[in-house]
Amino acid sequence: MNLEDNTNDIVGHFRIELRKNDGTIEVFEEKNLIMDTARENMANLVGGYSLGSPINKFVLGTKGHIGTDVLTFKPVGSYGFNSTRTELFSEESLDYTYQIDFDTVSSNDIETDALAVGEMQGSGVTSLCSVTRTIFERSVKFEITIPAEAGNPIDGSNAIGYTEAGLYADNLLFSQKTLSVIAKDETSEIYVSWTIIF
Repeated sequence: MNLEDNTNDIVGHFRIELRKNDGTIEVFEEKNLIMDTARENMANLVGGYSLGSPINKFVLGTKGHIGTDVLTFKPVGSYGFNSTRTELFSEESLDYTYQIDFDTVSSNDIETDALAVGEMQGSGVTSLCSVTRTIFERSVKFEITIPAEAGNPIDGSNAIGYTEAGLYADNLLFSQKTLSVIAKDETSEIYVSWTIIF
């Protein structure tokens, strides 16, 4: 077995739920892409280098789809979606993003940050979100909840269509997922379960 065989074992599983006030739930789940910057960050962490950082940021974006078809997401290996990316497509094109910063400095197996701050693309309007991190054996699971009042359009439109998501270690993109549109408005909350398996 060579080094490449070992590093390719790192995988991620992404699940997002749009939980509507009427009780219905829309679900999208799939494996996600682990980025090259994640491997660099892990090397720094294992080596005790101060530049290594834990995952502490979650970002939703609106440009993970092909053209104007929000139901067809960009597949890995085409449309510029590969492991060398350093930011979401939305961040690259300066389109809408919703960012949640959270704290993961505790050494406990389970840590909940109920004061995680979410903000829509530099609007200055923030909302409290909930983030729980669970470490179990070879996996780290992040559970993120964006409440009904958060993550909604700030331009007066009915809903915002999210089609990509990313986990960051400070400013280093750790993993990315493109997805079929999740249309968020004030009548729904978003729940994300994102597990990284080593």
